[in-house]
Amino acid sequence: MPTAEFKPVIPLPPLVQVQRGDENELKLFEHRAKIYRFQSETKEWKERGVGNIVILQDKSNPMKMRVVMWRERVLKPACNFNLTSKIKVDYYQMNKKIVTWSAIDFADSEGTPEIFTCRFGTEEKVSFTVIFNC
Repeated sequence: MPTAEFKPVIPLPPLVQVQRGDENELKLFEHRAKIYRFQSETKEWKERGVGNIVILQDKSNPMKMRVVMWRERVLKPACNFNLTSKIKVDYYQMNKKIVTWSAIDFADSEGTPEIFTCRFGTEEKVSFTVIFNC
């Protein structure tokens, strides 16, 4: 049996608890998906990220809900917008795995109008449109 013992050359700092701002919210929906954003200058869809798209409801104000998706590995927001009655979700080109909508997105800290498309692995995962169309 080997008895060699090695000590780290550089000690690691203690783990830091990361807060994403959703500590006061309930998860109503969460599924893995790929999200695209329509770029009006080039008239094409650009991939915005892959990750879990989440619908969150504020615990102190149940009427306040938002949609957030964090990109895998880099943990940057792919979308972040409040759900309002003006947001309408439709199937994209009659495909039951893909939905599209437009919203004022705050993923890049400034609110900008965006058109999104979100692709899921199966049709069953798109059941969130009932919640989404509040």
